[in-house]
Amino acid sequence: MKKVFMLISFFCAFITFPMTGNAQNPVNANWKEFSTEHFIVYYPVGQEFTAYQASVVAEKVRDPLVKMYGPVDSKIHIVIRDDEDYSNGGAYYYDNKVEIYSTSLDYEFRSYSDWLWNVVTHELTHIYSMHDTMKATRRIPMIYY
Repeated sequence: MKKVFMLISFFCAFITFPMTGNAQNPVNANWKEFSTEHFIVYYPVGQEFTAYQASVVAEKVRDPLVKMYGPVDSKIHIVIRDDEDYSNGGAYYYDNKVEIYSTSLDYEFRSYSDWLWNVVTHELTHIYSMHDTMKATRRIPMIYY
């Protein structure tokens, strides 16, 4: 029974692995990048304003995060995505990367707070707090049971 389960697991991973790589990077996106003192920002053509605003927010919130959690070991990559009509963000500690979906959540019933400021701050807090709490380096992934 154990061998059957392992064979099915391997088959499912083998089938889905090639599909996920293609889904992550649309072929029609023309990517640009720029660096700030502590961040590298990647963005598709047409999202220059959002990328610039995200870098400004990231540099402004960096000092309070460093005071609270301590510095990280390298520049953090910020990826501005515009391939879906989806408002969200994600922090990937082992990749040292933050992804921001650039469709804004600024609308009347949400309040008057700046959505981009909130999401960039939120995701960077994940990166800095994870770096502070990890006992091993980023090269050694944690094992969860």
